[in-house]
Amino acid sequence: MLNDDVRAAEVRCFCGFRIMMENIHSETYSLLIEAYIKNPTQREYLFEAIETIPCIKECAFRWISNQESTVAERLVAFAAVEGIFFSGSFASIFWMKKRELMPGLTFSNELIHHDKGMHTDFACFLFSHLKHCRRPHPEVVKH
Repeated sequence: MLNDDVRAAEVRCFCGFRIMMENIHSETYSLLIEAYIKNPTQREYLFEAIETIPCIKECAFRWISNQESTVAERLVAFAAVEGIFFSGSFASIFWMKKRELMPGLTFSNELIHHDKGMHTDFACFLFSHLKHCRRPHPEVVKH
């Protein structure tokens, strides 16, 4: 996300660590899908969610992967995806935890939720320290 824009070694290290964490999350999601979803068509749909669910694809590529977006815009989009977009799914899984349902799923959800919070916090931290970058217009942030 920021490897081409930020030269600070600490930021580059965090980005590398975040990528490693996301790979672990992907593996965890894959194992959970295989364990809980028996229908091959539904399973394939979930494995390809980034390509098959338009709102996920649109947001991910419109702001985060778009090199025409400013660093500030990408940080806001990244914080929104990590901190807001996943909230509904995390809430529903925490609901299951409260009822002591599906302990493997709920435990992995807790760990991933913690990681997502750390990614959000780091994006907000970086945004707060931008000095030589124009802040995005509030209308852009609303999108």
